Amino acid sequence: MLGTPDFWRLRIGVGHPRSLGLNQPVVDFVLHRPRQDEAPLIDQAIDRTLESWKWLARGDFTRATMAINTKPKPAKQAKPTE
Repeated sequence: MLGTPDFWRLRIGVGHPRSLGLNQPVVDFVLHRPRQDEAPLIDQAIDRTLESWKWLARGDFTRATMAINTKPKPAKQAKPTE
């Protein structure tokens, strides 16, 4: 449709069937619908990519790649006060 192979791709890792103890070909594993517990992780990866668009548009691929591939640290829970 684009008439060129020159376009950006977002690849999201979905793991490997052996890491889950599954005995199925990798191609079947990656082409199936994500499990329920994987869906939020995929959504988070897409959100990080959308947030990184500003760096991609500027050509700052290093910063964009770091932002896309770095999982955010979990929020610290406040210590209870006595």
